[in-house]
Amino acid sequence: MMMTVEKMEMLLRSAREHRAQIKVYELYMDNFEADGMLYVAENAEPIVYGRIKKNLQRLKLEAAIVESCVCALTAEERFIIKTHMIDGLDWSRTIVEMEGKWTKEFGRDGRTLKQKQQNALVKLVGLFNSWFEQTVAPDIAGDGSE
Repeated sequence: MMMTVEKMEMLLRSAREHRAQIKVYELYMDNFEADGMLYVAENAEPIVYGRIKKNLQRLKLEAAIVESCVCALTAEERFIIKTHMIDGLDWSRTIVEMEGKWTKEFGRDGRTLKQKQQNALVKLVGLFNSWFEQTVAPDIAGDGSE
């Protein structure tokens, strides 16, 4: 499973929506478990429960990947990725937020921030793929040591 810049962008841009979905699914699961299996079995909902549980696990994994990878960025890179890609602010608003956090002495125009974002994405993809190769790939190939 190799990560690409496009896949990483998709993960980052959907992170906010995924956090909301996780909360909804967790509420459903809590209510489902509180109602008990008898009620659910009568209404043939175990299938729905299983799908939601599977989706919840996938969403939590994706959220953990995003959170873990973004932690490896510098404060400036993390701010750009979080503000523009995860929170969904447009570039003009991202620039205003950036100027409010850091002085303008570094010349942060839209082009500069876009380049910093692209560099951060490439860095994230490289880190993810490196971590994947170091941990999962050896086990798949059968030469991992435990």
